[in-house]
Amino acid sequence: MNFEPSREEKMLEDELSRLLKDASYPDVSYRVLLSKRFDRELYRRMCTLGFVFPGDPILSVVSFRVFGRHLFISPALDCHVSLYLLSKREGPFKELTKAIVKGEKIISVAFDTENTAQGTWKGERLNVQCEGKFAFFLEDADGVIVDVETDGGVHPVLLLKGEYQHEKVDMMSDEPVYTLKCDTACTRERVLGDKDTLLDARCMIWLLSSAELLGIAEGAFSRAVKYSRERVQFGRPIGSFQAIRHMLADDYMNIRGCGFMVNESGYLCKRGLEVWKGASALAFMFAAEVSEQATKNCHQIHGAMGFTVEMPVHLYYKKAKSVAGRWFQGNELEKTVLHYWRGPLWIEEEKNGHED
Repeated sequence: MNFEPSREEKMLEDELSRLLKDASYPDVSYRVLLSKRFDRELYRRMCTLGFVFPGDPILSVVSFRVFGRHLFISPALDCHVSLYLLSKREGPFKELTKAIVKGEKIISVAFDTENTAQGTWKGERLNVQCEGKFAFFLEDADGVIVDVETDGGVHPVLLLKGEYQHEKVDMMSDEPVYTLKCDTACTRERVLGDKDTLLDARCMIWLLSSAELLGIAEGAFSRAVKYSRERVQFGRPIGSFQAIRHMLADDYMNIRGCGFMVNESGYLCKRGLEVWKGASALAFMFAAEVSEQATKNCHQIHGAMGFTVEMPVHLYYKKAKSVAGRWFQGNELEKTVLHYWRGPLWIEEEKNGHED
């Protein structure tokens, strides 16, 4: 089965890479990191051009891969998941979804299986209480979607600005992190689905995060290769030393393998096969390992220079830890893999007698 990029995917990747390069990413990422804000005008422009919401899972994977490679900081992931959940109740939120697609509105996401919000029904209104949940971009957000546990199970619930309080916290993240607190009541239409809908949203998060982690690994790897060719020691480039070659060869092999896993997950999602949920969880776990190892090796190849702010190497490591740490919910990932992942697609189709 061929998971090589199509012409449309290559065009999207080239155009988006060119746009971010013109905006000086990843060189400006450190300034953005210090400010704990993101370039909203650039984000809105990318939304207008269709780079953030291309309308296809495979193209979304391409976009997030480029975001990771260029260390682009934005609420794209939160808005992607919010758009998916809001589309389940398109009637009441039609204008909101249009605004999200244009980049005019931002809805954050605060999912945590170990710290769900608590909700109790009183007639047609749901009283929601939560404290200490982490969320991103709340200062710029127009609302947040939280996972609320009720007597009927866990549901994603939309809270609009003014219905919650937030406080910025200082964490090793390249994105602005806030603690969320709320004690409010909302109508039934704010409940965006059930536990199955919530699982689909988490799988979408894992799929897009795995693509972003893969891009981070690619960015760190390309810098390591470039530096190994430029840095001369003992009269020869350090890339000619066997120890350096081994590290780069391992990273290349892992990145290629991770790329196939991520692309396969997007392909399965596009076809609507249930197995995509397990594939996305598996791809995320592997991408988290690959990005961590690639950024560590990039540090080691750069030596002491890799730990200075003059070099952007430390940004790749921070970004990888931030993305993986935010969504690495071990038990939930493992359960999803065990429940939905039944082996490669071509084996499954062969059993069912299908041909591509």
